[in-house]
Amino acid sequence: MTVAGALLYATEIRNYELWWHMATGRWVVEHLAVPDTDPFSYTFQGRPWLFVNWLGGLILYGWWCAFGESGLVPLKMLTMFASGVLLALGCRRLGVRAAAAAAAAFATLALAQPRYAALRPMVQGTVPLAGMILLGAWYQVRPGRGLWWAVPIILVWSQLHGTVMIGLGILGVLWVAGILERRPARDWVRPLIVLLTSVLVMLTTNSGRAVFEIVRQGVTLDSSIRMMDEWAPMSLDLRFVWVPWMMALIGGMVTLRHRRLYALGLVVLGAILAGRFVRNLYEALFLFAPAFAIAVDVAAGALERLGRRTLAASSPYLVAFATLSAQVALIPSQFSWSHRHFDAHFGLGVNWAMYPRDTYPTLAALPAGRTIHEIMSSGYLIWERIPGGVFADGRTTALYDGEWMTTTYAKIDRSPGDLKDVADEYDVHYGLADWARPICTNMMVSDWTPIHYGESSVVFVRDAYLANLPDREALDLGALRYLEPLETHEAWLDAYYQRLTASEDGRRRLEEAMERALSRHGHTRTLDAAIAFIKARGYLQ
Repeated sequence: MTVAGALLYATEIRNYELWWHMATGRWVVEHLAVPDTDPFSYTFQGRPWLFVNWLGGLILYGWWCAFGESGLVPLKMLTMFASGVLLALGCRRLGVRAAAAAAAAFATLALAQPRYAALRPMVQGTVPLAGMILLGAWYQVRPGRGLWWAVPIILVWSQLHGTVMIGLGILGVLWVAGILERRPARDWVRPLIVLLTSVLVMLTTNSGRAVFEIVRQGVTLDSSIRMMDEWAPMSLDLRFVWVPWMMALIGGMVTLRHRRLYALGLVVLGAILAGRFVRNLYEALFLFAPAFAIAVDVAAGALERLGRRTLAASSPYLVAFATLSAQVALIPSQFSWSHRHFDAHFGLGVNWAMYPRDTYPTLAALPAGRTIHEIMSSGYLIWERIPGGVFADGRTTALYDGEWMTTTYAKIDRSPGDLKDVADEYDVHYGLADWARPICTNMMVSDWTPIHYGESSVVFVRDAYLANLPDREALDLGALRYLEPLETHEAWLDAYYQRLTASEDGRRRLEEAMERALSRHGHTRTLDAAIAFIKARGYLQ
């Protein structure tokens, strides 16, 4: 069952953040130190970097060095397999039958897939999370000194990802459960001592102290993190959260009825964790799993007592797959498949069409100058060591303050005039824009000239710096791109086609591109509009 759950993570690498995490690992190797200030951007160069997932980045970079890009998806699958095994063992340790433990592990891996299909240190953080659930279950059944293993687990976890705070919460659950169950004093005092020791050990490291600092400043960071979809407020209007919350409700009711206080405490901890932001629901799924496994086990036992042994034996597996089916069925039809629903981009490689891999060489070859761009391309630019550094990247809560993100950064998408103001403020020479983003439109209709059209992005040069280019005509235009002619695009399209069709070779390339597009895609609304525009303006007969 855990293998089946891990197979759901055989999805293409489409994650923007992976690359700066790997670049962080590379920086650690090259400098034999952990960065405490920003080494990657020109907007906040030298500013204290509040929390560095340096160990996660180091693991990712080391894996890349050993296995290359072909090993990234298998790493994700192995990580989630390990998490699923530890979680199933934790459920099994609480006394449920193997089938129920397997069902809970599969359901957790399946429902968490939308978030953990992105390979980042948070994915690696699921291993210590599941390990702590297992360690807590072991202590709940047989209290002993083995709980001290929590201290090294939390120390390593604190260098890996901020979800280490959940590990402290699990120790707190053990402490409270021991008191409520009226266990001998040593059995509930030990979790408290281990908890306090873990906190002290975390405070001896920069990353550990930064975790507490981020938690303390959480409210003030809201204006920054609200710009990210994963930080959307929890709401039952989002139908994809119904199944996880139903698992928590059923598991909570059954564990309360049977006084399984450790599993019940994990449900409460998960509910508190997930009650604010959607992103935390996926970590909470791991906390819901033991109670859900107990509920499935109780249901199977009831079927056995009714003489339905075959149904009782198969029911946990049916529940696991029904849970996944229900989650898929609840996805609103008007939503596309996204990280909040399910990652259906199955494959074992990197989807390079997501990244400016074809346009970056042109950008890197230009004379020295800063580039303005969006967060989505920044991770890859950091990985490629973009000259001069990036404008901004995904380290929002750890580096960029909320006011800067919601004012300065937000302006690049607002209007051509706002974009110009930001570019002037930072003496920007070049632009890198995704075709589908507002910044691309703002560059099309203002003082920017496109010099390379790529599969997913365009390289622009500000008109004021065109004279600095060594040989404009020698620059490769790259892949042709069709845009449906809009009123705001027409001046930009005219400038593009005039330059392209100024030579016989350019006209030939345009004709070949049109023929290829028609043979591959047939007559589409966008393509027909583009061809009509080209012919109406006389660029081709």
